[in-house]
Amino acid sequence: MTRVIKCQQDSDFWIALKAGRISGSGVPALLAPPTTRQSTRKGVVCPAGTEAKETAEYRRKLVVERITGRAVNNPTNQYMRDGTDREPYARAIYAAINGVEVIHASSVSVEGDTNFRPDLAGFALHPTWDWFGASPDGLVGEDGGIELKSPSEMTHAAYSQDISLLVEEYKGQCLSGLICYPEREWWDLASFHPDFPSDFMLLQAPRFHRSDWAETIALIEDKAQQLNAQVEAEIARRGFPPTVWSITPKG
Repeated sequence: MTRVIKCQQDSDFWIALKAGRISGSGVPALLAPPTTRQSTRKGVVCPAGTEAKETAEYRRKLVVERITGRAVNNPTNQYMRDGTDREPYARAIYAAINGVEVIHASSVSVEGDTNFRPDLAGFALHPTWDWFGASPDGLVGEDGGIELKSPSEMTHAAYSQDISLLVEEYKGQCLSGLICYPEREWWDLASFHPDFPSDFMLLQAPRFHRSDWAETIALIEDKAQQLNAQVEAEIARRGFPPTVWSITPKG
């Protein structure tokens, strides 16, 4: 059963919850293919077939976050702040277009953030892995979920010409939602920008049906378990104790 912590996404509490945990935003690093040609990283020659730079950097980030209990490299910019501000409008438009109600539902809740909005799903832990989670932008009916993105004008315009760009960039977050909500069968993905004509304001990607993406979901789960083991092994190598997870992060 999914374990959901009620909290405001992008809040300090939510950021602390994610620290050290593998989550949807990290899936691209999990799936990044090995390098195809020799390169040099920090003075070290890396032959073709070397692990992707994104994967190595993500591992290092998780190691430090688990040791310290705090998030690192968590920058924000104006586009991210705009996205947060626009999300309620995107959700309302999505609900109206599709004739659905976007809801929040939880089986376990912790009052960690008194400012959470009840229409958000906060942070969902994997049913059994305390080190893996997802932050859906909403749950739809009994069977679905939704990821809503509010990018820059240029990025939204690019999605309007090729929706596969949106799919490729955010499929990890959608599939992580399905992993953390095993009782749900599909996930939607949409990009929103208020300055575009009405027909192009909300761009919806093809629905992610669990059955269609079963192979990729299994791959993500396998890669996540491998990375988690590698992170804990590196923590032990450095002489630190294994990670002890808590629903409530350090203050």
